[in-house]
Amino acid sequence: MSQSFSDTARAVRDQAMESGRIVPHGTQCFKLLEDIAFGSPSAAAVFLFGTSRNGRTDWTVTGSGETYAAFKDAQLS
Repeated sequence: MSQSFSDTARAVRDQAMESGRIVPHGTQCFKLLEDIAFGSPSAAAVFLFGTSRNGRTDWTVTGSGETYAAFKDAQLS
């Protein structure tokens, strides 16, 4: 089985935990205490889920279920 969570993503998440920007929440989750900037929606999704992700379709607008991709496309038109 290949590793889907890169060493770089793991290092960013470990550093955020060590600095207290995120803390464990239960046994399999964590809670962000500060905003963390990412270069793309996919990078943020990988950080949270620990697997390869497509952030443009994984993220949705609260209350509407609209994907981030659809939201951004509507903003550009």
